[in-house]
This record gives sequence, C-alpha cells and structure tokens, in this order.
Amino acid sequence: MNIEDDSLLNSFLRTAYVLFPDGETILKELCIRIGDNNHQLLPILQTMNLTDWAFITAWNPQVQALSRTENEERNQQLEKDLMPYAVFRGEGRPQLADDWEAEQSFWVPGIAEEEAIRLGRKYNQRAIIQGKWNQARLVWL
Repeated sequence: MNIEDDSLLNSFLRTAYVLFPDGETILKELCIRIGDNNHQLLPILQTMNLTDWAFITAWNPQVQALSRTENEERNQQLEKDLMPYAVFRGEGRPQLADDWEAEQSFWVPGIAEEEAIRLGRKYNQRAIIQGKWNQARLVWL
C-alpha cells in the first residue's frame, strides 16, 4: 500500500456505519465498526434467519466528492437494484474528515458477497463493507 491507500484505509476504519431507526422492525439505531464484534446485529440477523450482509452506497465514486443531488440520484438507482432484498437506510459517518459529508448508504441483510461486490463495482466504489453475523470487514474493489 502507498501513503494514499493507507490514508484511505484509515478513513474507512474510522468511519461509523450507522443504521437508522425503523419503527416497523426490531431495528434500532446502531453503529457498525469494521473489526469490532457488532453484537447488536445478531438478534436482527437471527430473526431474519440470515447470516450475510453488506453496507453499501453509490455516493462519491472512487472517493471523488459529487454534489448532493448527484449522490442522491445515484443512491436512488442503487436502491432500485436492491429491490429483491430487505434494505435498511443508514449512513457512513466519517470520524475525522470535517470536510467530508456523511454518505447515505444501505445495510442489506441476506445479500451474497459476490452480489454486493458486483453492485459496488457498478457504482464505481473503492470498497464495500461485507459482514457475516456480527463481523464486518472491508472489501477493496
């Protein structure tokens, strides 16, 4: 890895991947961290009888900031691509980058890693967050 890749990796690792409250499910706002035991996910996944999941966005392709309007349009298209799945809204909240807006995202339980990677590549992302049970890991694209 070079210095730019190390900086980007650190940014991804420090980001809080937050799921928003949803009054119609058991889901409460919770924060997913790469490398942590995200125990709050276990009851949700068990209730759904699922193990695999991904946290994905279409915002800011290749870590290049786009306008809010462009990002929202891209995420609307991604949401259409995710129609076969139960999708929960969330956002990636950077912890150190005051100049980087939180990215609207989706937590997608039940999506296979290969499909999440395909969608990440379709929307020109540098990485996605892939999970199994309560473990989250960064997958470089």
